[in-house]
Amino acid sequence: MSVRFETIQALIVTIVNEPENTLARQTLHQAMLDANFYLAAYGIPLEMKQALEQKPLIISQQLTKIPLQTATKGNSKALIAYNDLVTLQKNAPNHWQLEMTGRDLLNLLLISPNFDAIVLNSAQGWVGITQEEAKALVQTTA
Repeated sequence: MSVRFETIQALIVTIVNEPENTLARQTLHQAMLDANFYLAAYGIPLEMKQALEQKPLIISQQLTKIPLQTATKGNSKALIAYNDLVTLQKNAPNHWQLEMTGRDLLNLLLISPNFDAIVLNSAQGWVGITQEEAKALVQTTA
């Protein structure tokens, strides 16, 4: 099932406006598994360039070495994932763009020692996904 970009965007807006809406958060969790997201990379090591152009993208420890755009708060570091290229290009011009499914994004969070969470970023706001939420989602769909 392919999830339309507007669906993810609408769910993010709902959660931003109604943070206690657990149904919207649960729906977002399920919808994001098959949706596509975009990461902004500051640079791509030459040996990784060819691997990143292959479909599907293989999520591995090597991918965790790419310098990706993050957000920090206190001692926490979150990987920023955009739900559309327009927002990525506006917020991270001159960056490499990596596309991956939400399922791959969750797996990247879980294998990377660099991140504590994911920030799903849209033009209308953002929603955080914690490692605990990612673990639960990956376990229930495995």
